[in-house]
Amino acid sequence: MGLRYIGTGVAATNTITVSGEGEVVAVPDIATFTFAVVSLKTTVADAQTDATAKANAAMAYLKDAGVDEKDIQTSDYSIVPQYDYQQGVCPAIGAPEGVSYCPPGRQVLRGYEVRQTTTVKVRDTAKAGELLAGVGSKGATEVSGLNFTFDNPTEVEQESRRKAIDDAKDKASVLAK
Repeated sequence: MGLRYIGTGVAATNTITVSGEGEVVAVPDIATFTFAVVSLKTTVADAQTDATAKANAAMAYLKDAGVDEKDIQTSDYSIVPQYDYQQGVCPAIGAPEGVSYCPPGRQVLRGYEVRQTTTVKVRDTAKAGELLAGVGSKGATEVSGLNFTFDNPTEVEQESRRKAIDDAKDKASVLAK
C-alpha cells in the first residue's frame, strides 16, 4: 500500500532562490616540492646503490634542517634500461658500381637508469627555498614544484562556506521583509 501526500508530484512554481558569496583570505602554512635522484650505471644493482646513496644524503640533509621524517615520502621509483643506437657500417669495397648494401643498425644496452622521486612537505615556509637549493647540493638532479598551500584546506573552505551561507541568509531576510 502506497502513501500519498497532498502536494506530491506538483512542481513548486512560486519560488525565490538566493545565493551567497563568501571569501576568506589566508596565508599558506606549508610548502611542498619534489626532488629526484637519478643514476645511470651498467648494472641495476650499481644504479640502485648509487641512487640510494644520493637519496639518503638528501634526506639526511632535510632531517638535519628540521623536516620531520613523516613529511618526506618517496613518490616514485623506476628502473629503465637505456640503449644507444649503433648505425651499421657500410662496406666500401667489393660492391659493384651503383650498388651498395648497408647492414641495419642495432640497439646496444648502455646501462640502467634508476630514478627515485621524493615529495617533501615543509612546515616552516620561510625555509622552503633554502631546502630546495640544499637538496640539489646533496645529489638531487631534478628539483621542482615549490607550491605553497594549506596543511588542512578544509578549515579555509568551511569558513568560506559559512560566510556564503550567512550572506545568502541576509539576502533572504531582506527579501522576506
